[in-house]
Amino acid sequence: MSESLIGKKLGDYVIQEILGRGGMAHVYRGYDPNLQRFAAVKVIDSQMLSKGHEEEYRARFRREARAIARLAHPNIVGVYQFGEFDGLYYMAMEFIEGRDLGIILKDLAQKSGRLEPRQIVRIIHDIAGALDYAHAANVIHRDVKPSNIMVTPDGRAVLTDFGLALDVPEGTGGNTFGSAHYIAPEQAISSRNAVSQSDIYSLGVVLYQMVTGRVPFDDTSAMSVALKHLSDPPPPPSSFDPRLPVSVEMVILRALEKEPSKRFKNGEIMARALEEAMNTAPIDTDVDLAASGSRPSRSAALDTGTGSSSKRSTREMVSIGAQTIQFADDDVNEARRSILTAQEALRRSRRPPLLIAGVVAAAVLLLIAGVVLSRLASPPPSDPPTTSPSPAAVVENATPAFPTLQPTAEPTEAPTEPPTSTSAPSDTPTPLPSDTPPATETTAPTEVPPPTAAPTDPPTVEPTPGPVSLSGGSILNLDTALVLVYDEDALVLFNRSDQPVDVTGLVFEQRTATATLSFAATTWQTRLLSRLPAGDCLMLWRNGIRELPAPPYCQERQAWFAVGTPRRFWLSSDSSATFDVYRFGEKAATCPVNRGDCGI
Repeated sequence: MSESLIGKKLGDYVIQEILGRGGMAHVYRGYDPNLQRFAAVKVIDSQMLSKGHEEEYRARFRREARAIARLAHPNIVGVYQFGEFDGLYYMAMEFIEGRDLGIILKDLAQKSGRLEPRQIVRIIHDIAGALDYAHAANVIHRDVKPSNIMVTPDGRAVLTDFGLALDVPEGTGGNTFGSAHYIAPEQAISSRNAVSQSDIYSLGVVLYQMVTGRVPFDDTSAMSVALKHLSDPPPPPSSFDPRLPVSVEMVILRALEKEPSKRFKNGEIMARALEEAMNTAPIDTDVDLAASGSRPSRSAALDTGTGSSSKRSTREMVSIGAQTIQFADDDVNEARRSILTAQEALRRSRRPPLLIAGVVAAAVLLLIAGVVLSRLASPPPSDPPTTSPSPAAVVENATPAFPTLQPTAEPTEAPTEPPTSTSAPSDTPTPLPSDTPPATETTAPTEVPPPTAAPTDPPTVEPTPGPVSLSGGSILNLDTALVLVYDEDALVLFNRSDQPVDVTGLVFEQRTATATLSFAATTWQTRLLSRLPAGDCLMLWRNGIRELPAPPYCQERQAWFAVGTPRRFWLSSDSSATFDVYRFGEKAATCPVNRGDCGI
């Protein structure tokens, strides 16, 4: 079929050349001489369909055309025309200049390279927005994967191939599966179980692959991969790249939760959490994925969090081996707590035994889909893992969070199992970086005892204040699990309940007429962020203040952070001002700045 269609006319489009093949469909470049525009013409030959499946594929193709036709979004491929001709089903879609993400990742894997953090954030931002738009129209994609994401030369990501799209009101027979390496657990059992968070899971797998260079589960058998999605916790991404910030890892693992209700509620929340975790500048519309690391990127690990990209200080060139990577001055000061080890993350996300019994039933259902799953391609080649160094309490390090697109050293043979750290991270509370600009020299990572001073020297313009009045005398009157106690110098987030509390999704924000002051809880890079112990606390204070003691009601302070003006969300010269607390994108509280305490 591929060559015989060249020169023929399908609808308004003259077929010029073949662009790609996949499954039962071929994609051609077509040209409409009347409108003088190109299109990607997707064609299915009915003779290629298995007996008894013609009607199913016809309905699927029609469903795809209808799904795309009613979705008008800059990050969703548009459809121009749909029809049947001489036993062929064809659909003319918007022609996207660029390459699919699958090819980009495969090329990078061969060079031992990675996408830059800002490129990753841009792709997730674009596809998350496309999914939210589709979900609002009751359309679930069900096959989100790199080969279904086109990336244009200017970095825009476009979601394609709605062939498995589920129209929620219409439903399906439940026998259509997505790609095994990217399939959500509930969708692996039956496609009728697919929900909007199923697409979030698949996008989480794409994010995992962009960050680590590999998918979380791999096997030559598509069924084995699907079963792993059902029952196995994903290997922590940091087991493949120890430089990965804990905050980024938490975003990935949340998207890959087995239970849909535990994932991000929508794509916007996921994209926002990732942007906060990587602390990238606002989405740039001029990121070029066609170039190999030609644009300087903001390092995800080197975060001082000024919260603004509008003012850039003089840039400093930091040499790393054979590569030269450019950072802003305020990017270089970094101090992170130890990273989640593979063992800890596996124990935290281990599934209950009852699920294993369900896997057996799921396997029977998956056998029915063997024909469909057997066509699923293997993921792109991946990079070998590296051994994680022993965690350091305080690190000043100019190494970027991920390698740039430049090739690195020759890969070594990958072990059969993900590496784990030689020692578990300590729960000793550790200071995090301040917003104070660093000195131009850095020191090598070392293990040190818990510090008695903030990571940076105080600016001369800020005087050292007197004692902080964070007595928390009124918090006993609050009936919430989490309490904020704050004054003009510092803020305490206190777990007053008798159970550990997940605070990873908290974002604090004060909007003024001229700026937005914000702080994300993921900036407290402690592995206990997802389970802040009962009676423990986290602290913020103005940079320039030496380390403050924990208040008497706090049993143990798990982490602290010294913040610059753009993150002092609890302070205002306006006595009537308030700040908002969001939990996973939903407003949880509005707190008056002059009150001094607030329940969440």
